[in-house]
This record gives sequence, structure tokens and C-alpha cells, in this order.
Amino acid sequence: MLFCPLTRSELERANDITQAQLHILLLDCSDRTRRERLEGRNWATVRIDEACEDARELRETVDFRLSTDEHPPSQLAREIVNWMRTTLP
Repeated sequence: MLFCPLTRSELERANDITQAQLHILLLDCSDRTRRERLEGRNWATVRIDEACEDARELRETVDFRLSTDEHPPSQLAREIVNWMRTTLP
């Protein structure tokens, strides 16, 4: 299991290198929430804009997403475990 902010194309390159079969689950939030969280961490506006653009790209390419806006951490953890049990070999 790898938790990282890679795009699908970056993961596909990793698949080619490692010969592994990788599955993708996106933990996502709205751009508004993302901005609020990153502003709270004192990120520069340009970096926040880039993070929101990256998130939009991921939303277009990743099939399974869980919203950190809608689910509390304990429910997210249960959803991730369920996803792993049903998806991973």
C-alpha cells in the first residue's frame, strides 16, 4: 500500500518500472475545503492553485474517490479497509 499524491500517469510509469499492479483510491475534498486547509498551513497562493489543479486532474482520471468533506476520519478508515478487501488481490 502506498499513500501518495501521484497522478494516474505517474502511477502507470511506476507500474512499468515495478511490474506491480497498482490500484488507485483518491481521498478528495472540494476546492473550497482544499483552499481553506492549505491557507491554514500558510501555503502560497500559487501552490494552492497548483494543488487545486492537480486535484481536478485526479478527479478526471481516478474512478474511486472518497470525500474528506463528507466522511469523518473513522468512516474514511473503514471505507479504505473495505476498498482494500474488495479490490486488492
